[in-house]
Amino acid sequence: AGNGYVASNHYIFDQATGTQAVPGSSANLPYNLGDITIRSNAQAGGTITTNGLRIDGSTGRFALNGNTVNVSGPFATSGSGVLVSTIPADALLITGNATFDGGDETGLLTAGAIRITGNMTQSATNSPNSFRASGTHSAILSGTGTTQIAFATAGSRFQNLLVDMPGGTAAVTAGSVIVGGNLQVNQGRLA
Repeated sequence: AGNGYVASNHYIFDQATGTQAVPGSSANLPYNLGDITIRSNAQAGGTITTNGLRIDGSTGRFALNGNTVNVSGPFATSGSGVLVSTIPADALLITGNATFDGGDETGLLTAGAIRITGNMTQSATNSPNSFRASGTHSAILSGTGTTQIAFATAGSRFQNLLVDMPGGTAAVTAGSVIVGGNLQVNQGRLA
């Protein structure tokens, strides 16, 4: 069932060489029982639904590869881990909180979209550019209530930011939020 292994309700991908394909949810892997951890070079092999997604380690790199990845809990990059979203069809849908504290994302978030329902935090433990979108990449904040946005460094930024929070507020709680392209508030407010 794929080229990863299950440990403590986590499906772990950590192949030493090459690029691992993370099979789509139709492969009946136990993603819905726990989380996915990417510790090597990997790419989505179809639509994926999981409770949590972490990209970490010294070689963690996960390409959405034109697919949709649904995360019903937390998403995080750490160590040197990076997310790759370079195809317009790339979609990362995060129902929980998103933490970008991994490697340098410069040139890796250039197309597609990330939708975040929870809070978004950018930290700089390993890189001041741990969230640096460009090109046509979009981030959509779509929670209800208050969504907190915290940026540790000015090197990280959104390219396009859409606030679509009926009755909600996207509140900047730390740092400055930089938008390199378009800022649009459809519903809710940005404070």
